[in-house]
Formats: sequence, structure tokens, C-alpha cells
Amino acid sequence: MVDQLKGRKTWVTRYAAIHLALNSGLRVSEIAALKIRDLSLDGRNNYLIVQRGKGKRKRDVHLDKEIVKHLKAYIDMKKSWGEPVTEDAPVFAGRSGNHFSGNSPAYQF
Repeated sequence: MVDQLKGRKTWVTRYAAIHLALNSGLRVSEIAALKIRDLSLDGRNNYLIVQRGKGKRKRDVHLDKEIVKHLKAYIDMKKSWGEPVTEDAPVFAGRSGNHFSGNSPAYQF
């Protein structure tokens, strides 16, 4: 929270990305490529869609209540920061507003 109080988003974003990685088993490149439209967080069956996973395959990944709650809070934070949360917007965006790359220092855990 201190990071956010000082107007920085870095650690808030990293925490959300790491939490998602640990709870979903997604690869770094899959997390980096996620768009808001890939998230389905409104029903009893919460999941996300990996558009291009290993072997360029599409797959669904089911999410537990804890990560769903965190992702919803993170998206609300993005709104408060003035970042776009349209369907085509990246879930985890870099300074330019584009997707992080899989080689980004933010994803070098």
C-alpha cells in the first residue's frame, strides 16, 4: 500500500501478476499477453482464456475466489489510475500502455 500511496504502481502490479502466476500456473508470456476481455470474473464459474498458449493453443484456466477478488480489486485500481480497462486493454500494461513483454524486468521474478 505504501507504494500506491506514493503514486507508484510497480509493486501493486507485480504483486497482482505474481499472485496470478502462482494461482493459475500461467506462463510469463501468457500473463503478459492477457487482455481484459480474456477475464471472466462475474459468475460462479470464474476463468480466464489464454488465447495463445504453448503450441499456440487456446485454453481456459479456472480461477479460485481469492485470485478473482484480487484481480477485480486490481482492475478497480487501474480505473482509479486512469488506465483503460476496455476489452482490448492489457491486464498488465507497461508505461507506454502496451502489454509487458515476456522479457520485461517486471516479470523477472
